[in-house]
Amino acid sequence: MLCNNQLISSISDGHLEMLTRLRTRAESRESAREEIFEEACILMQDAQGILRLAHTYDQSPTASTLHAMEQRMQLLLHEMADLRYEGVHDSRILSAIWDQTGEYMH
Repeated sequence: MLCNNQLISSISDGHLEMLTRLRTRAESRESAREEIFEEACILMQDAQGILRLAHTYDQSPTASTLHAMEQRMQLLLHEMADLRYEGVHDSRILSAIWDQTGEYMH
């Protein structure tokens, strides 16, 4: 029987802690994405309802109402972009951890 004296890579406690944080952040991002998507759908339904009523009664919807809805949608887009950037950042940290341990697990 041959004896292989190679060191086995292991993950430090600090890395395990960071991996746990990264997983928790990923779960939190997914939850936030779902909430943003739900709110965006509600905003779109509300906008359609407002426009439908305006057409039915031949009245223009108030500009301030539509503007407020547009601003909220823009904010939701920014929140989604922030979540994406955070995900990219966390992916880089994850890759760095696995590069240091010599392994990469998907």
